[in-house]
Amino acid sequence: IAAAFDGNTNQAHAACASKNNVVAQNGYVGKTPGGAWALDYAVVYGSNSLGFCGTNPSATLTIYGKNGVPASGTDGTVLGSITFTDTANESAGRTVTIADKYTTYTSLWVHLTQPDNTDNRIAELQLYGWT
Repeated sequence: IAAAFDGNTNQAHAACASKNNVVAQNGYVGKTPGGAWALDYAVVYGSNSLGFCGTNPSATLTIYGKNGVPASGTDGTVLGSITFTDTANESAGRTVTIADKYTTYTSLWVHLTQPDNTDNRIAELQLYGWT
């Protein structure tokens, strides 16, 4: 998890949270921010060398929230989602806008899906909101 929250948005794929440690196939990464948060938007960064997936397919980033610990990557309320074609360099980040900016959650995370689900990478997850 540390790689997704180390403040470094410009990382090679080997330095990212990945399927081998955090972001498993159809994986997710997130955190409990310390109290309940209402989320305004999230920025998710892929690697600067292979993007989010490594094979440039269609990818979807979905932000979830839950009051409690999620049992899986989709065990929560969908707060926002974007679908795009992954590129080799995703270090600029992808912004996911949150529809309901007032409901609070104690756990927040991003769930990454793509067709082959073999090489998911998250360089950084930045959550913007308030308590």
